[in-house]
Formats: sequence, structure tokens, C-alpha cells
Amino acid sequence: MKIRFNGVLPEGAAVKLLFTPPDGAAAVEVISLVVRVDRDATAFSFVHLANAEARRLGELVRRLQRP
Repeated sequence: MKIRFNGVLPEGAAVKLLFTPPDGAAAVEVISLVVRVDRDATAFSFVHLANAEARRLGELVRRLQRP
């Protein structure tokens, strides 16, 4: 996941993310690793995301990518 972030995190840092996806369901809380820091955003990789949450987010991404 890539998000806009005003702070500074080094690549490889472990952080806890808490966000509410735009599907109207509950918030997601997950440990993540910083995998890339760009000028305009930071990319994270989820660690130990529950299967139900992975399916939920995967379906959300598929819906958002449809034209």
C-alpha cells in the first residue's frame, strides 16, 4: 500500500498502520514494513495480515481498478 505521509521513515522500518478503507467496513490495524520512500508517498508491505482482511482488501482493490 502506498500512502501520503508527512513524516520521515527509513526503509525497513516496522510500523503499525490503522486505516479505514473506503468500503464502509471496520478499520484495519496491521503491522507493516516500509518498503520504499518516494518524494510524494511511502510504500508499505503488510506483515501477518489476517486472511479475511487480505480477501477484503484484495476485493476492494479489484473494485477500484475497474473502469
